[in-house]
Amino acid sequence: MAEFKLQELIEEIEKHLAEGTVAGAKMAILESNKVLEVLLESKKYPGKNLEQKLYWAGFSLKGKDDFIAALAKHKDVAEKLEVSISDFEARETVNAYIRVIKIIAGRDKLNIIDQMRNVFDMYFSPKSLLFWRNLAVFLGFFAIIKILAFTEFGKNITESVVNWADFIIGWQFLVMVAAVITIVWLIQNYFAGKTKVKIKEDVKIKDYEQR
Repeated sequence: MAEFKLQELIEEIEKHLAEGTVAGAKMAILESNKVLEVLLESKKYPGKNLEQKLYWAGFSLKGKDDFIAALAKHKDVAEKLEVSISDFEARETVNAYIRVIKIIAGRDKLNIIDQMRNVFDMYFSPKSLLFWRNLAVFLGFFAIIKILAFTEFGKNITESVVNWADFIIGWQFLVMVAAVITIVWLIQNYFAGKTKVKIKEDVKIKDYEQR
């Protein structure tokens, strides 16, 4: 994989820190987190959040107190309107992010086989907690149906479930789901375009990797 073009993105973060303002410090922290997220996504690491993606990238948070503190500071900045942050705290937070970014940048991008293997390990391997949780839900559902089948009340519930299943499988429901997904996607894209976190992310990463 081509070396990730970090310098330009880091310089943009440094410019925000150089402002010497609380707003600049907040923007630097937000952009640092965004760069790391985009980098992990570009390398195809699975996971619903940053911590999970870092885990699949082979980066453990154990003993990384500086980065754990940086994640906590980012959470405060992202979720709270009023956050007290000194120049020192901002610098320490950004530096912690940059160290991790450079580590992840040196990792290989996952190919399709590795992606499939990670999905298996996450959801279908007996070593995964998700596997046992999903199996318990699956078996529990059918156990409840079996128990309900012995009572008149349960038979009515089972019949209602079957009716709902017929509706869900029908084309009307599928059209409704497609419409809702489309609306949600349009709304997300609209608000994403209005975000204040301005960073040249996907295009820069993908264009550079293709060189």
